[in-house]
Amino acid sequence: MEIYLISDSEYVKVGISKFPRRRLKQLQTSNARTLELLKSIPVDNPESVEATIHGLLRERGAHIRGEWFTVPFLGEFLQEFPSMVKRAELKSCRNQAKKSEDYSQEILYEDSLLHED
Repeated sequence: MEIYLISDSEYVKVGISKFPRRRLKQLQTSNARTLELLKSIPVDNPESVEATIHGLLRERGAHIRGEWFTVPFLGEFLQEFPSMVKRAELKSCRNQAKKSEDYSQEILYEDSLLHED
């Protein structure tokens, strides 16, 4: 899976797809403006990374609707995007590790309750 940026030269869509170029063609059929695939990056945890990037852009007040955002300084954003994705993947990995650790602790606790005398 990849996280991608597609733009109509005014707005940017941040989404995930196995095939970003195919997704571009699907989106183009329902959009009057010409769309362009600006960037796509393979990711391990696509839903989590996408949600994190959406959240970061919402915090910046860039949200328009759905997965579409306004990015006034597109060139700067394109340069920043790969590091945003890396940070989002690290956050996702930490969250997964925390969930795994919490689950392990629950199992140990339940096991200790089962073996109480």
